[in-house]
Amino acid sequence: MLHLLLAVFFGAALANDGWIAVERGVYINYDLENSPLQIKTGSVVGSYEKESVLFRTAHDDHAGDVSLFFTSPPQYRLDYCSTSWTNLPTVLPTETNKVWTITLSRFSAPECTGLKTEWTSTIETTTQFPVLPGTVVTVTCLDSDAVNVGSSEVTCTKETDYTFSIEPSCSTPGLLIHALKTSTCYCYSLGSPVHNNSSDSKYDFFILTNEES
Repeated sequence: MLHLLLAVFFGAALANDGWIAVERGVYINYDLENSPLQIKTGSVVGSYEKESVLFRTAHDDHAGDVSLFFTSPPQYRLDYCSTSWTNLPTVLPTETNKVWTITLSRFSAPECTGLKTEWTSTIETTTQFPVLPGTVVTVTCLDSDAVNVGSSEVTCTKETDYTFSIEPSCSTPGLLIHALKTSTCYCYSLGSPVHNNSSDSKYDFFILTNEES
């Protein structure tokens, strides 16, 4: 069973005329597995009000959300399916109060089945696979003495594909060279900075290496 967190942004709860009144941040238990959910909105097109239904599992994990944006034309967004707003494909009724029906449909999602093959020799995770797309996976170095110089969290896309800000990569601490498009290079060995002059200003990265210079 899913817990529904009904959040109405820039709007007020509708009068109780047989409907369950919305309270900001309050969970409503609802069995979306067996019954479609209906919500009632009182926003008008062009008001730029937003109304959202946030879904959470019985274990209080985020399970997506449905958001409506009453622009002109009105737009919607489905969490885990899109990151941008999309125009509604139909013209809305002219009545102010509108009833929306949300139905849960099951389909086979391209789950992540493990880490990328090129990571497995140096990187591990405690995550139990398979996981659904959008799941954040925490990764660490297999070698306890190594340092992950990339992202410690990656997001499942499908199979063994992930998105990340910097690709995870493990290196053994040693000499850290940090050059930031400058004519001066600062080298750090065992936590002590050593100033070295350099005429090369093309670098924009850092390197971990065990070599001494």
